[in-house]
Amino acid sequence: MKLKSEQNTKAACSVILKAFRARFGVRKIQPNYEHGQWWITEPGTGAQWSVCDASGPGSVQSFDFEQVTAPDE
Repeated sequence: MKLKSEQNTKAACSVILKAFRARFGVRKIQPNYEHGQWWITEPGTGAQWSVCDASGPGSVQSFDFEQVTAPDE
């Protein structure tokens, strides 16, 4: 069984976008499904996060986000 962050569906994308926006308050973001998981990119800065399944404090709707690329200066 695939993890929620590994499901390439419109429904999964929608939940991930809502969770990211709730966590960071960033509206203009670009979701991408690559290498078997979801990624979020902020087009204005180039910052990028990998989407992870999570539970407990800090998680939003069973997701957490690990920043893998810092914003451009």
